[in-house]
Amino acid sequence: MRRDFLYATSFLAGLTVIEALPARPASAQQTAQVGGLEEVIVTARKVEENLMQVPLSIAAVTANDLQAADIKDARDIQPFTPGLWIEYNVSSQAIRSLFFRGDSADAGLTFIDGAPYAGAANPDLNSMERVEVLVGPQSAYFGRSTFSGAINYVTKDPADTFKGRISAEVSSFNSTNDAIVLEGPLVADKLGIRITGSHYYQGGEWANGSDPNNMMGSVQKDTVSAVIVANPSDKLKIKSFLEYSLDNDGYTPTIQLSGYGSSPIATNVPQYQSRQLFCNQGGSFGSYWCGALPQASALPGMDVAGLSHIISADNTITPQIYNVLVNNAYHLEPTLFNPNWLTHTGVKALTLSGHLQATYTSDTGWTFSSNTAIHKTQSEDILSPDYRDDQGVPNPYAISGLVGQGGVGPTGATIPAGSPIASVAVPNYLGFPYFGFHLLNESIQYDGSQEFRLTTPPSWKIRGTIGANYYETVTPGGDNYGLEPVGVTAPGISGMGVAGNLARGVTSTPAVFGGLYYDVTSQLTLSAEAREQWDRISSTTKFVYGAVGGGAQPTLENVFKSFSPRIDVDYKFTPDQMFYALFSEGYKPGGFNSSIVGQTAALVAQLSALGATLTYQQEKIVNWEGGLKSTWLDGKVRTTIDGYYDKWENGQVSNSLSVVTTSGATQMVTVTQNVGLVNLYGIEITAAAAVTKNLTITGNYNYVKSDIRSYFYFPTGGRLTSACAPDNGGTCTIGKEFPNAPVGSTFAITPTYTDHLMGDWDWYTRLDWKHRGRYYIDFVNLAWIPPTNTVDLHVGIKDQNKTIEAFVTNLTNQQNFENGAAGTDATSYNPADVNALRVILPPKRAFGIRGTYSF
Repeated sequence: MRRDFLYATSFLAGLTVIEALPARPASAQQTAQVGGLEEVIVTARKVEENLMQVPLSIAAVTANDLQAADIKDARDIQPFTPGLWIEYNVSSQAIRSLFFRGDSADAGLTFIDGAPYAGAANPDLNSMERVEVLVGPQSAYFGRSTFSGAINYVTKDPADTFKGRISAEVSSFNSTNDAIVLEGPLVADKLGIRITGSHYYQGGEWANGSDPNNMMGSVQKDTVSAVIVANPSDKLKIKSFLEYSLDNDGYTPTIQLSGYGSSPIATNVPQYQSRQLFCNQGGSFGSYWCGALPQASALPGMDVAGLSHIISADNTITPQIYNVLVNNAYHLEPTLFNPNWLTHTGVKALTLSGHLQATYTSDTGWTFSSNTAIHKTQSEDILSPDYRDDQGVPNPYAISGLVGQGGVGPTGATIPAGSPIASVAVPNYLGFPYFGFHLLNESIQYDGSQEFRLTTPPSWKIRGTIGANYYETVTPGGDNYGLEPVGVTAPGISGMGVAGNLARGVTSTPAVFGGLYYDVTSQLTLSAEAREQWDRISSTTKFVYGAVGGGAQPTLENVFKSFSPRIDVDYKFTPDQMFYALFSEGYKPGGFNSSIVGQTAALVAQLSALGATLTYQQEKIVNWEGGLKSTWLDGKVRTTIDGYYDKWENGQVSNSLSVVTTSGATQMVTVTQNVGLVNLYGIEITAAAAVTKNLTITGNYNYVKSDIRSYFYFPTGGRLTSACAPDNGGTCTIGKEFPNAPVGSTFAITPTYTDHLMGDWDWYTRLDWKHRGRYYIDFVNLAWIPPTNTVDLHVGIKDQNKTIEAFVTNLTNQQNFENGAAGTDATSYNPADVNALRVILPPKRAFGIRGTYSF
């Protein structure tokens, strides 16, 4: 806490010094260079407004910022936007969640030109005019899934003259980033187009210990997009956006830290001899980790050779494995997925986007807008959830008690359908001794929206906006399918190791919304905004349980109604200084505990007694916020400061409840219950200063604190008994902080210096110092990734058309893990589950050079 206080006071002291800088005389040319920072326009309230005049906590990264910082992905944006944390899943680089203000229980939603997009892909940043990050509940104007915040990507209109840009970049690990932009008029003053194409490849940075030629962590993204703008008249503007995007990424560089000691199953296999977890919490699942995790290169009990054993993965997909995973009869969606689409471990994701906006402004200033959008997201990934290499590990198990489906067994003998399989050894049927397992995940999702909006003239003293919106997502099907040789021994034979599910879900959300704004005086404005929304959610799920086939569940359906208000008052002390205070509420729709369907009446009664119901209700966040936005020294300095207090109520918490079957056995059933209550509060600061005609400094500071007041956390199997004493896991999180998002102080400081070099050439240098706060792994706050400091450096030369830049990222080669999650090491080589932590390895230091030519 003391260190966080020092960070905050130091940052504020720096702002005070900047604000106190005396104005100095400047020539007209100097005024053009220094006399103001770039004006930023945002659309947080569905109309274009100056960033410094909007009474909300909002940060914007402009196209110039994106190029200057060489931002390639949404994760690169988060250090420059306080309140945002983008979490990438430890199992798949294609799964990412937007978290705001430390609330890692609820993900926000992405918007493109104000239209919602439900998928996980990021649009091509070469197409963007800016990226707006809105923190706090945005339900009044942006609706469902903006419970705690939203990101809005705003596409760039084509220029009114022919122009273009070509850029190329090469860097360490065989990485490349190439893009081309062409734009201009098709019909003068009536029709213009802007086309972008890009290819981005980030080479893997961590060598697979089992195959040094296989580098883990590669990312590839290919995108083509077009923005077309038509102006049939001075009053009507029609804008369309089309994008094709294909991600083809390698295996996420995730490793597993285990509390398992010497394995009786694989006593001579180095992968399973290394032990990293030593903190004994008295649970039945063995040791855990207590305190700050070490850096990736300094894990205990390992030398360089030991490290290679842990940083390893089973990335070998033989034709036999692929045949069982993709072409097996249990593959549930052969009509939706091309069997030859993904043939390697990693992920492949296709996104198609289409948008159409129309805006008509009358002679009297009234504006009518229509915004239509549709997206398709298709993804498939193959991974080995052992998070280590299992090839060649002796298989101690034989299959017994399973029923064959008919076919040829591993010895070549014909096995009649329905016959038992006794003592069938596993290792050789795939062509080599093999003991790991792989998972195949597939999903397809369509989402679309239509919005109509009517806005009064902006000059009116009392003005407003009213609109209606319809949003729908459809998931026609998907697979979650596992292959484990313990359960699948040959084509035609399957057993308990095979699991899959097919789910169809539809969410339809009509809503009406509006805002009313009243200028009480020239300085004081009152605002009232609200949204009435109906979330109709339906889900139909089918399961496949290994050899016994599957069964269909009934369709579950419910409507969740919500009213989301936002009340705001803002007061302008001067034309350049504004204070605001607001109150807002946001809602997240409820859902269904499908695990209850099909249970016996006795088990349903037990679950009901424990508070589990078929439908869980929507959750709510209540937000109080106040801030000050200021522009100083004739536009040379900008500062924003805001503080907030949020209360997360009726939170949806996933629990594993213990029930007793008719045979007396204990069974765990996973359900979601509304038992969460958490207080969140913090401070967000941004600043930008043109200190001299050569030097600019930008920065932001974010302090996040969460306080869990009610939350049921039961580590399965008594994993952390003493940590959760005396209540055995029920309320051991009280007073703790949310895991899986940084807490405490996070900040970034960026000085940029530019000066004349010779002739038409200038030179520049830019340094980005990014500090990330502590990151907890679990709800008990036992294990955490310590605060992380990363430094990037850019040095280049430029003239009016050309830029040549050299850069280094992660200059100090910091080695703290990126993020992580607590779990169990339940792989089949263990006789029982044990504690485990799964963590993503950090990016290594990389050097590169980039060139840009504009014409």
